[in-house]
Amino acid sequence: MENNNPLAELYTSSGPVDINEIAGSLKRFVAIQSGTEKIFLKEEGTHLTAEKKVLAYALIKKMLKELNKKDKSSISATEIEAEIGLKRGTIDPTFKTLKEKGALIKTSDGFEIPNFVIKKIIEEFKKIK
Repeated sequence: MENNNPLAELYTSSGPVDINEIAGSLKRFVAIQSGTEKIFLKEEGTHLTAEKKVLAYALIKKMLKELNKKDKSSISATEIEAEIGLKRGTIDPTFKTLKEKGALIKTSDGFEIPNFVIKKIIEEFKKIK
């Protein structure tokens, strides 16, 4: 980059998703099946609120996308119902609440955690006893 570029100080070589931080904050709650990359809630993860379950799943999906293990990082209600067993009557209001809080954004094919809130969500998972 040129020294006279006014944007030079804004550039970073690190990616938007800190994979190690996500993995470290969620390892108590989530497991990923080797080979298939299927995401499972561990026993401790089954005790999370619906919001935390959705966020944990969405964070892992985002991490897997960053590692080129998934084609997309967005999640859908159908996927959440099939993969982690939440009921549709719980998922839709949970998505709405998380969207209102800014923890999820609507994409063309579902919902996704915006990069700028990942750190905040990770910190919330680290606080869970």
